[in-house]
Amino acid sequence: MNHWHGLTSLVFRTRIKESLMRSGMQSSLIGKIEKAKRYAEEKDRVKFAELTVKFRGDNDDYVLTYRQGKWTCSCHHFASEGICSHTMALQRILGEMLPLEALSVQLD
Repeated sequence: MNHWHGLTSLVFRTRIKESLMRSGMQSSLIGKIEKAKRYAEEKDRVKFAELTVKFRGDNDDYVLTYRQGKWTCSCHHFASEGICSHTMALQRILGEMLPLEALSVQLD
């Protein structure tokens, strides 16, 4: 059984290498992948200037936007109060990637 496992593992590794060679993956692309991983860990590199999302609420789907330093949401509560659970949730999700003026309330 170990022989088959070793053989299967070798075949799998060989196929991966062949696939990478066919796709033209070079060391420069591997470097870019590593850089992307590092960037993804450094969320403070990203600041949203403008954003539109569809948010699935408990009762309906809503469209949220952040544009020119202001939030909007298509829900009724936002229309009357200028803030809602949907915008607050999105602020919490995006956290440090938002500029300070995009945070309408303390979310801690």
